[in-house]
Amino acid sequence: MRGKTGEREVGVTTDLYARLRSLSRGDDDPVFVGIRRDRRTGEREPLTVNGVRQMIRDLARDTGVRTTVTPYTFRHSACRWMLLSGMPTVEVAAILGHGSERMIADHYANIGREDAHDKLMALLRSER
Repeated sequence: MRGKTGEREVGVTTDLYARLRSLSRGDDDPVFVGIRRDRRTGEREPLTVNGVRQMIRDLARDTGVRTTVTPYTFRHSACRWMLLSGMPTVEVAAILGHGSERMIADHYANIGREDAHDKLMALLRSER
């Protein structure tokens, strides 16, 4: 996969690879479908990439999120959640397809004061 920092290996299981190939050929049901139906078949139409982006943007707006939300926001959020849950950086890097932990350390592991405080309090409570 080609990312901002160059090529990287992404761990993909055999089953996931087969599903992705099937989706790319169009011989499987789409992952995301829209509200509209095809006039001829009555089937829901698959969403385009732009349609998915619009859906995410509208969902964020409807729930009161005031910042820009993109599919990439979910990637960042998942990474942060894994790190705050205590998952080792090397495992997070492997899941996200980064070649090293350095990318995680440089771009994702910026835990703020509130997060650090919450983690400390949870640790102290667990020691009782």
